[in-house]
Amino acid sequence: MHFFELPKMPEVETINANSEKDLWLALFNAETEEELEELSRNGGAVMGEAIQA
Repeated sequence: MHFFELPKMPEVETINANSEKDLWLALFNAETEEELEELSRNGGAVMGEAIQA
């Protein structure tokens, strides 16, 4: 079992866009529309669908 402390995650601008784990954690930690748009651009179709949902 893994635990992640969201407040300790790096900012959306600095995450590794190739790491699916980092993208999902950033999605859960996003606080603004701008952060969600950045994730949608960097995360591809999967992140775009998750944000739409």
